[in-house]
Amino acid sequence: MPEKPKRFGEITGKVERVQDKVPQKEGAATFAEKWRTPEEGAEELYALWRDYNRKKVSVYKEAIRNAGGVDKERKRVKVDEAKRESITSLVDADPRLLPYRTAIRARFQDSQVREFFETNLERELEQEEKLAPSYENYSHQRRLKDEAEARRLELYSEIFSHREREADELTLLELKDIDIRIRIADREMQRMEKSDPELAAHLSFERLSSYREQLKKGGFIWTPSREKLFDQISRHLVIINRNQPILLHGETGTGKTELARAVSKRLTGRLPYEVGEESKTDIRPLLGRLMQDKEGTYISYGPLGQALTGKKTSRDKTASSGGIFYMDEINGYPPDALRALIKQISGRKAGDEVSFAAWGGVYEKVAPGFAFLSSANLPSEKHPDRSDLPVEVAREFAETNGAIEVDYPLQSIDDPELYEMMLTALMDQNDRIRSLRGELSPEWKEVVDAGTDTKHFEIDTDPKAGGTLWRFATLVSEIQKSYKGENNVLSDALRDGSYLRAAVLSPKVLLWLEEYRKSAMRSGETLSAFLSKKISDWGSQKLYPEEDRNLIKKFQEEFALE
Repeated sequence: MPEKPKRFGEITGKVERVQDKVPQKEGAATFAEKWRTPEEGAEELYALWRDYNRKKVSVYKEAIRNAGGVDKERKRVKVDEAKRESITSLVDADPRLLPYRTAIRARFQDSQVREFFETNLERELEQEEKLAPSYENYSHQRRLKDEAEARRLELYSEIFSHREREADELTLLELKDIDIRIRIADREMQRMEKSDPELAAHLSFERLSSYREQLKKGGFIWTPSREKLFDQISRHLVIINRNQPILLHGETGTGKTELARAVSKRLTGRLPYEVGEESKTDIRPLLGRLMQDKEGTYISYGPLGQALTGKKTSRDKTASSGGIFYMDEINGYPPDALRALIKQISGRKAGDEVSFAAWGGVYEKVAPGFAFLSSANLPSEKHPDRSDLPVEVAREFAETNGAIEVDYPLQSIDDPELYEMMLTALMDQNDRIRSLRGELSPEWKEVVDAGTDTKHFEIDTDPKAGGTLWRFATLVSEIQKSYKGENNVLSDALRDGSYLRAAVLSPKVLLWLEEYRKSAMRSGETLSAFLSKKISDWGSQKLYPEEDRNLIKKFQEEFALE
């Protein structure tokens, strides 16, 4: 976590690259929204002024190009003076700049906003000047890492789409080289972020802005823990390269299905083929059905058959690249059929011929882009009633290291993933969070180091300390620990009575925050009142045992969210 924020817009109110993200017709109306406080108005004025200047440069360069000139960072412009004046007039009249001017004028005319802005502008610019060298060094490392990760994903996708052949030694060496480069860049970036609180605060906002774009485009946020899981899954798929199945296992609500879909989309550009509930009792329709018409009999392939063969029916003359097949709750399928299925597809390379009883003796070649992903909530000491996998199936996953555990997103002072995901869900299309700062942030306390007699800030770990969102993120994490049977904030007082039996909050609570941003906040309801009601309604459902309902109330009291 960064040290205590001090600058414009570190947590709320900041506007970055607004017009690139907002449709033109909505721009002016969105910018015209009334700010709540002079401080918020000043933050927005500062960010809008910077965005206006960036946009104006972009529009100017575009106008130069359209006029047949060349503009290299505005140093050399090959147009005559008359044409230059014409271009300047066009830029000034460009409708893309109008929303910025309207919004800036509205805020600047507010005397309180203007006073706050002018008072803090000099300090802000001085801090930016001090931050520039650190940010430049950090950006260099990030570019190196981004380039390496982009190349790695390119190699992963290429290997995966041509699974009929093994990855050669040069490709494997390049992947190893990329891994080392990423590791070095990561290490250097972490060092810089930890040693410079101002840089850390700036990077924190950039990370949230990136998360918001991911959530908007794909409905999934690639936090560091999810990135590690993607790398594990991808390595299994592209390095082993023999269609060994993968099992994603973990507690209810850890996001296994969302992860499987995001992995497929990232690796192949498409969502996975998935199972319908009707297959729980009969696995054969997943592979296909024997059909008959006036031309004779043929096979209509099910989702697994299509992913496996790259065909929709046995009459297709050519096959596509196949796809990733995802089977949720794999331990809920008939054991004998599941055992036979895994045995038949495991270890099959692209180009191998396979046949199943459902295909009536027809043989097909395994498509290059086929892979088998599955998930399960396995039995545990706390949940012994869950169905286990057939021994042969479990052994298959274990022997190939294809069993990958998926845990809940991290939530701690050092790794506040869940909190950052929640902040992201509250961000509007302009990268603003229109909640009071006190509702969002952790609480900071001043600590004196007795040895050096120096002071610094630390986040207060008292459950009742901090803004609503920080306490809510920690509450969700503690409820998840309780459901897993792990020590949590209530364990010292309640011991064995601190474990929930059936109730758990999944990362889908992000939908609550999106609901608040879209509706409740606009009606004036506070975040605290909204989330308190949401937790109470969720925790009082009769489908949970009475012990769980009572324990949820204790969690609410512990975090002052009752």
